[in-house]
Amino acid sequence: MKQSPQACPSLFIALDWYRNQTLVRTSEAEISSLITQYFPTTIYKVEADLPKNSVGLVCQGLICKKPSLNKQELLEHLEQTQNRWTK
Repeated sequence: MKQSPQACPSLFIALDWYRNQTLVRTSEAEISSLITQYFPTTIYKVEADLPKNSVGLVCQGLICKKPSLNKQELLEHLEQTQNRWTK
């Protein structure tokens, strides 16, 4: 992959998915507005039992961010999961 990254783009996509999967638990209406944007490693789940006064939860791996209290905060949490750190 280091010698010829252009030869294996699907391997990079799989690695990105493995390391950065994100789950968004929210209402169907919120999902409809979020899916129009590009979040390549994100899965959406309709969730009826959300914490009180929240519009959704963003989880990456086994760690969930604090409940999002409005649509803007939900989007900010989701955008934070898109940052890729290399070592």
